[in-house]
Amino acid sequence: VGEGVDPGWVGKRVVARGQSGYAERMTASVEEVVEVPDGLAFPQAAAVLHDGATALMLVGKGEIAKGEQVLVTAATGGAGSLLVQLARDAGARVIAAARGERKLRLARELGAEVAVDYSEEGWDARVREAAGGEGVDLAFDGAGGELGGVAFGTVAKGGRFVTYGTSNGGFAQIDQQAAEQRQIRAINALMDGPPPPDVVRDTLARALALAAEGRITPVIGATYPLERAADAHRSLAERATLGKSLLMV
Repeated sequence: VGEGVDPGWVGKRVVARGQSGYAERMTASVEEVVEVPDGLAFPQAAAVLHDGATALMLVGKGEIAKGEQVLVTAATGGAGSLLVQLARDAGARVIAAARGERKLRLARELGAEVAVDYSEEGWDARVREAAGGEGVDLAFDGAGGELGGVAFGTVAKGGRFVTYGTSNGGFAQIDQQAAEQRQIRAINALMDGPPPPDVVRDTLARALALAAEGRITPVIGATYPLERAADAHRSLAERATLGKSLLMV
């Protein structure tokens, strides 16, 4: 440890949200370091490192209530797969949207009661039907772009729409007038900028604890040796991945 850092950190298993992670060794500020709970392996801790805190913060913004109908798009991505589990753990009925049967099957395994393919025409109508006809109480949009705009249309009057993803070409295209008319609270989770470091650290510690308790299970879709980082990025670009991809050193 560096000068002025508590030597009690020596020997502890830790993770850190630092920069320059594509390396065998790195340094991190002590403010970024979080201890890994007993019983949680390093690969699982690494998979929770970024998206675990993100998913918990999104759940806080969405204010899930027991018994609500919740849509999660990009439901088998790093954050989406955790949102499915957290929403289910909160007592919600989860409707997942993803692309392809392999991802739909995983979404159901994670706890989604209904899974729809958003590459198929009319998927939004199937979501509304699955939610009883009026639409969902809350939607988490991890896709963005035009697809996110369609997801917004599945939210019932008086519901909430939390957007955080841009993989489909920017943030969701939302009709603000329609949002006001339908009394929908639309929340761009990233507009306020990153939260304070202590909030991120505390939220990550909560996510790691949930994973250690088995209440959430990070999905590790693939692992690559460090020298194959380009292959990992290629799979991400082709949208062929499930959950998180890890580089192993």
